[in-house]
Amino acid sequence: MRGVASRNIDLQGVDLSRQDLQFIDLSNSNLSNSDLSHANLTGATLRGINLTGADLSQANLSGADLTGANLTNANIAGVNFSEANLDQVTFEGIEAGNANFCGAIMPDGLQRLCD
Repeated sequence: MRGVASRNIDLQGVDLSRQDLQFIDLSNSNLSNSDLSHANLTGATLRGINLTGADLSQANLSGADLTGANLTNANIAGVNFSEANLDQVTFEGIEAGNANFCGAIMPDGLQRLCD
């Protein structure tokens, strides 16, 4: 599904674990309660996406654009968010153990420095 545009679709509860979704455009789609664990979403456009309750553990979202996304109650343990745009993302009730935010633009619009 590399580079495919699939905006505004309902994929609630779908299993996309371990899928190669590089550069996909899922803007404004509903992936709430979906399994995206270990998925490769490098460079994906995920603006305004609903990821409420989704399992993103160990996913690669480096360079992805998640502007305005909703990650309420999502599992983001071990996610690679390096260089991602997380501006205005909702991160309430998340599990974030070992997530990598190096160089990411955070919800407050500031870029996270690398350690």
